[in-house]
Amino acid sequence: MVPYTGGLSAEAYKLPLPQGAKGNISQLLGNNVPQSTKGPSVPKRTAAWATRDGCASTSSTRVVAKNVALISYACPNGATVSLYRIRGGGHTWPGSVLDSKTNTLGATTLAISADSIIWSFFESHPLRP
Repeated sequence: MVPYTGGLSAEAYKLPLPQGAKGNISQLLGNNVPQSTKGPSVPKRTAAWATRDGCASTSSTRVVAKNVALISYACPNGATVSLYRIRGGGHTWPGSVLDSKTNTLGATTLAISADSIIWSFFESHPLRP
């Protein structure tokens, strides 16, 4: 529904409105927001987080597995801004065998595990009292 390159997909405009309302998002927006409107891409949103956290303005890219790259920003004070880019990936949970079998939302990589990556992040960034 929200492409990696930004904006909304055509499918997003066909989504129904909340229960009790008639029509779809496209009918609600009418001519106010044309379907060609583009929003920021995932890399641009990641760069914005890096700026917010006072990180370097440029990123580094490292291949971590087949079709998976880690884009990182050097940040001060223990901050971390990273993006895992999965070439050919779908809207799925990396490392999920269930997602890879259902395949309704595109390809799922088993080369990395989102569970492990997220857990590692929280272990490295505990809440301070």
